[in-house]
Amino acid sequence: MSASLEAGFSGQDDRSIIALIDARAPHRANIKHALGTLYNVVAFGDSNEALAWMRTASPAMVILDEDVKPMTCQSTLEAVLRLPEDKRPVVVCTSAEVDSTFLAYAKKRGVAATLAKPFTRVQLVDKIAALINQYLEDGWERLSEQPKLTLTRTLDLFAGLAEGLSDGVPLPFAQVQNCCTPLLAAIEDGRYKDILLALRNHDNYSFVHSLRAATLMALAGQAMGLSYDERLILAAGGLMHDAGKMALPGDVLNKVGPLSDHDWKMLRLHVAVTGQVLLRNSDIPKGVRMIIEQHHERLDGTGYPNGLRSESLNALVRMAMIVDIFTAMTDRRPYRAALSAEEALKAMMDMTGKIDTGLLLLFREVLLDSADLPAAAKAA
Repeated sequence: MSASLEAGFSGQDDRSIIALIDARAPHRANIKHALGTLYNVVAFGDSNEALAWMRTASPAMVILDEDVKPMTCQSTLEAVLRLPEDKRPVVVCTSAEVDSTFLAYAKKRGVAATLAKPFTRVQLVDKIAALINQYLEDGWERLSEQPKLTLTRTLDLFAGLAEGLSDGVPLPFAQVQNCCTPLLAAIEDGRYKDILLALRNHDNYSFVHSLRAATLMALAGQAMGLSYDERLILAAGGLMHDAGKMALPGDVLNKVGPLSDHDWKMLRLHVAVTGQVLLRNSDIPKGVRMIIEQHHERLDGTGYPNGLRSESLNALVRMAMIVDIFTAMTDRRPYRAALSAEEALKAMMDMTGKIDTGLLLLFREVLLDSADLPAAAKAA
């Protein structure tokens, strides 16, 4: 399977690059360990070497510590800020002192954030993720209209979903449709790849997983010869299929290591949560409801929540199953690297009897036919 296919349809090797400049090796090792599963951290103990590298590389971010050599921290910061605009990264400055003069100086120079040690892994990851996300979202302004509308509207939708879940407020289908309409237009115009590429380094998991699923489901629906309304149902089901997970504890969703029986029970609640809250609204089409409620079922009856078998699962739900499994395998997660598209498809071919093999082969052809990504994507 081609490298260009991996760039568009898998999160593998698509991590944002972060330059870390810190004279102390233990500090560099700690930060690399904390961020390494999410980002490609290139660490430097020498500020001159880091600056020379940045003149040809294009990191999304620089984490600059007060303890740097041979240049001073302030001189290193100024050199970073003098980089050409198209190579100028987001800058985060760190120090062992809360009242550090360097951090005060960095704030005056307008860096994105300052952090005083010690900070926890969660504090570091949350701060870096928020800054990287904003950096990527700013870049959406350069996209054509339909991909940009799809991304911005869906991000706004998911920002409101968390509040709606906690308040028990049902979701009007018009809000979902407002995201799916430009998505289907982007697919018809061949601009959907811009959406997938824009998602690949974003760290809002629910948003990324759901919009990737919606895009791939709608793309597969086109290959299946479905009508516009049926493709809209697939796209909407893709957007909303895992929305209930946003109400679950983060320590379950992001757990490192195997899930306990209790964890699995909690995780499987997301289907019921979605149904109890988001599906209260009667204007959500039946097909979307079925995708939300049945995408974890399996043809042999081993799925959940109801153990439905093949005769009860229609073609839209069967394709939703396939895309959900594929996107889950190829998503980047804090506790594991993403599988390549080829690895995921190979693993899914071993799921005979659980998923529809004919639709899986069609989905594979969709990915192969869509592998001719733009030159800019291949170079990313």
